[in-house]
Amino acid sequence: MAKSTDGLAWRFTGPEVHGLRGPVGDVLWLGFSLADQQERAVLEAGLRMVDPDTVEHQGGWLLVRDDVAINRDAVTAFLEVVGDEDSHWYLGGRSGQFGREIGFDDSVPWLVWLAPGGEISMERIQQTKPIEVDPQERTIHYPISVNGRPTIVELPLTSRVVLPTSHWVQLLWANLLGLAPYLWRRLVGKNAVDILFTVLKAIIRTRSTDPFRIATRLGRMGTGCQIHPSAVVEGCWLGDNVHIGANAVVRGCVLADDVSVEDLALVEFSVLGVGATIQRQAMCKFSVVSKGGAVAGAIQLGVMGTHSSIKRGAFLMDMALGKDVRIEVDGALQPAPLGLVGVCLGAGTVVGAGVKVAAGRVIPSNLQIVSGADVVTQVPKDASGRFIVANGTLEPL
Repeated sequence: MAKSTDGLAWRFTGPEVHGLRGPVGDVLWLGFSLADQQERAVLEAGLRMVDPDTVEHQGGWLLVRDDVAINRDAVTAFLEVVGDEDSHWYLGGRSGQFGREIGFDDSVPWLVWLAPGGEISMERIQQTKPIEVDPQERTIHYPISVNGRPTIVELPLTSRVVLPTSHWVQLLWANLLGLAPYLWRRLVGKNAVDILFTVLKAIIRTRSTDPFRIATRLGRMGTGCQIHPSAVVEGCWLGDNVHIGANAVVRGCVLADDVSVEDLALVEFSVLGVGATIQRQAMCKFSVVSKGGAVAGAIQLGVMGTHSSIKRGAFLMDMALGKDVRIEVDGALQPAPLGLVGVCLGAGTVVGAGVKVAAGRVIPSNLQIVSGADVVTQVPKDASGRFIVANGTLEPL
């Protein structure tokens, strides 16, 4: 039975964001800021969020680290298994194992239950005991391209999402792993009646009981959206005033308000923030494009900060030929999850026309790469200004 609590000590401090500037609560998770999504999750789970310094409360407290993505199902499941001891979230199964792999360092718990009595402190949080949660997982298959060849990546999937986002690779995977359960809940329904009604309506519209064809008819469209009749939009959540042009293809995505996908663009399994633009003939797959971001080239398994852009013909690579991609974590290099990942662009960064950036790299904020025939493999830390690519590194103009 779920524990009763009427408060949430929201946002105890976790690590700083690696690769992106700004408060961790502002990072993009499933179309909204992480802070907004945290608030939504606990409210949907029936909790009231308050500052522990402003109320007198004799019951238990649910605490979430400020950089951690959570959803309602996870909060509910956790409260159902906690007891009378201080505890922290530990997900079982393959889903939990993969979550810990991308967690890098879980020395500070992600989701915590503090039993009634005692003060709230970081020392107490770190002394909590792990309590295992059943992931109720399924296996999904992501189609991707590796070295120009199509392949399938097998991933465990759970509707109980608790994942850190302080590293840009964590933010990427929090969006990718949270995307399917989020779309299911928002597009299909929250209870058996909603699900039955939605599926029946899709069967009538498709005149078919084939699951794939039914899935293509599921979607949510906000007000003021303009979708060209020739565009293909399948299994997506669209905010207000979204524009999708002629012959564009958009599948399995969350598009926030004022997003524009221009003619002939391809967007699959991605999350686009407010005002993001995917320009004519551009490609964006398995990626996160923050507020005001613009893609005219190609990005796969990448993260773009606010108002960053890649120009026509630019390519943010997502694999290293013949070897695993490595990423920087706490000053050291380690293999990326599954051995492949894209590129992170900081806020306001511009990658010029035809420029290619090697997988696993982080381009600092407010940097402009003007031109270059070589692939960018070396990026000076804390660099700013205008650069060209020479022998794989960035040379200031």
